[in-house]
Amino acid sequence: MLGAGTNFTVEPLRIAKTARVWTRNAIGEAPCLNYLNEYGAAQSELIGKAVVLTDGKAGTVENVWLDESHGLRISIKGHDGRWPVSTIKFAEN
Repeated sequence: MLGAGTNFTVEPLRIAKTARVWTRNAIGEAPCLNYLNEYGAAQSELIGKAVVLTDGKAGTVENVWLDESHGLRISIKGHDGRWPVSTIKFAEN
């Protein structure tokens, strides 16, 4: 607990972004940076690709979201809703 008259400073978060690779020297930030890197990779790999989902829906991936309670989700042009990436049965190479 900080007593009266205690001085401290909070350093701003310094993140360098270079071509989808995020770096940070603090140990506690590593898992978050891994998620951001994987999210960026998923966007690059999936947006614009033709996919078929396990429920038979097919189309082009329109967007990728990182949902805090469900993980990576995708939307498909022409279909309402968002689906987990785990439901992709086939993806265009």
